[in-house]
Amino acid sequence: MKISPDEISEILSQTTTFLGQLLATSAELKENLLDQQATDSQQKKVDQIKQELEQEKNKMKELRGRQQHKRELEKARKDSSKRRQHEGRGANDLVVFAAEMAAARKNPL
Repeated sequence: MKISPDEISEILSQTTTFLGQLLATSAELKENLLDQQATDSQQKKVDQIKQELEQEKNKMKELRGRQQHKRELEKARKDSSKRRQHEGRGANDLVVFAAEMAAARKNPL
């Protein structure tokens, strides 16, 4: 079978067209791959930032809890101190009252 020059030209034309399409598809795939890699990299950064933010939120929550506990302890200490002062005053008042009563018995008016 003999191939005519026109057929050879047609085969070369089709092959060239096919190779051009293949190269264009390959370039598009490479571009999509680079875009996907960039997207993946950005997503990793976003995920890392989210994780860091969550860790900071947990630290802040822990610090707020510590501050609240510290405030409660300080309030309890102040309340206890006030109670002791009040109880001490009450005991002192009772001693003074008893002394006054004893003095009044010794020296009736």
